[in-house]
Amino acid sequence: GHMVRAVIAYGLIAFVIQRLAPWPLARTLAVPIATVLIVLLAFDRLYLDVHWESDVLGGVLLGAIGLLAGTIWLDRPLAGEN
Repeated sequence: GHMVRAVIAYGLIAFVIQRLAPWPLARTLAVPIATVLIVLLAFDRLYLDVHWESDVLGGVLLGAIGLLAGTIWLDRPLAGEN
């Protein structure tokens, strides 16, 4: 649960910042910062021994699928756009 939520939440925040931020630095740093936060949370889960490696990896993969679906949905053309 932790990793799925982290990947989807941080990933979608980075996606929105990358698309909408008026500052080039924010657009450039959004994905690397989100990636660092996700990796730190993954190591946290393992270090605190609250999840097995397979749980963390599965959560990251499931979150990546959810993030992909969310970004595809957000990036779709709206009705009337070509």
